[in-house]
Amino acid sequence: MAAPDKLSLVVYSGEAGKVHYAWMMAASALAIGKGATLFFTGEAIRSLRAQAPPETEELIQACRQLGAKLMVCEAGLIAAKLKRGDLRADLGLAECGLVTFLNDCAPGGQIVFI
Repeated sequence: MAAPDKLSLVVYSGEAGKVHYAWMMAASALAIGKGATLFFTGEAIRSLRAQAPPETEELIQACRQLGAKLMVCEAGLIAAKLKRGDLRADLGLAECGLVTFLNDCAPGGQIVFI
């Protein structure tokens, strides 16, 4: 079986360890030449409000430098009673819906729900 062309992550859990591992998976995919998209929704959106702990922040910056696509769910923002302006401005987050995320997924890629 061939390795997936791209990794698309739905980051739903707000648990710090799971959010950290999502960033780690994305950074690893990018480091070996795969594409990576992270779609933040649910409680994970709250992790985008402030700078992360240093070990996670290092992964975030690596993902940004290696070209990860970062998306935040419009419906998730509403459910969390947050606005785009409540989130970090330095991440270049695209506010979009699930259809946009799914259209971004590669036919030969893999979707992971965390």
